Amino acid sequence: MAALAKQVLDPHGTAIVFAAAGGSGDTVPCEPGTFLLVDNGSGAPVNVTVTTVGTDQGLPVDDLVVAVAAGVTSAVGPFTDLYADVSDGQAHVAYSASASVTVACVHLPS
Repeated sequence: MAALAKQVLDPHGTAIVFAAAGGSGDTVPCEPGTFLLVDNGSGAPVNVTVTTVGTDQGLPVDDLVVAVAAGVTSAVGPFTDLYADVSDGQAHVAYSASASVTVACVHLPS
């Protein structure tokens, strides 16, 4: 699992750098305003699954699953403490397929 570096968005413009989606998944920081951009360059939809470890009023919450259509870029998040893994404090992200899928972790400062 690769830890994606957070790219802070600048109001004057930011060149976003995408990386190949990790075949065994990726991790992103759990901070308000942090998102994962997923660019699906493949010919089929890809499911992006973010493991939910938090609870809501003591009840478990389903994992976040986002379907990204072929040829589309989608934003997933923001990542809150609901997704923070107890071992490293990061959100753990998995992909149903990673070929021709690139990702970028971006942060919109408040």
